[in-house]
Amino acid sequence: YVAGGVSHEERADHLICTIPFPVLRELETPAAWSADKRRAIDSLYLGPVTRVFVQIRTRFWERQGLNGFATVDDPLEIWSPTFNQPGSRGILMSYTYEALARELSALAPEARVERALALFEQLHPGVREEFETATSWSWADEPFSRGAFTVARPGDFDALGHAGTPEGRVHFAGEHTSPWMGWIQGALHSGLRAAKEVHDGA
Repeated sequence: YVAGGVSHEERADHLICTIPFPVLRELETPAAWSADKRRAIDSLYLGPVTRVFVQIRTRFWERQGLNGFATVDDPLEIWSPTFNQPGSRGILMSYTYEALARELSALAPEARVERALALFEQLHPGVREEFETATSWSWADEPFSRGAFTVARPGDFDALGHAGTPEGRVHFAGEHTSPWMGWIQGALHSGLRAAKEVHDGA
């Protein structure tokens, strides 16, 4: 591998690979994977997610008896991460996925915030007046994952069954190799499984 422009080589009895498959499939690897593993690496899909976080001066919606959370007709959810937290300021977050996430990801950060503010203003009139600052994050733009979490598409279940199986002394972990895709519990479960494989000499 190359770090800081310098080539390095490490030797070990086993390797645990947690690289998401959309990244792994584009890396040169010395291993000749089995056909089942190759199919899993080449086909599994990480869904895009774009989040926009907007800081509001006061959580005025709580005075109206609302908690800030909402679902709408578009492929997104509205979260209120500061619900039940001390202080008066609040954060509203738009959690978008699939086509809408890609659409927002293609926008400049300022345009993403503007789209979120327009949506929040419909749900909680007064957001613009109370707006302080904002930021956004696109998982589709993250070069070390290229997506947020594994989404099973039609025909993927056979490949999913081979995502976590070892290939010789190479073991695989990460939410994409677990029964609980998309959750930290899945990542933890897969890590314990891979560690046990190494311990047992699988």
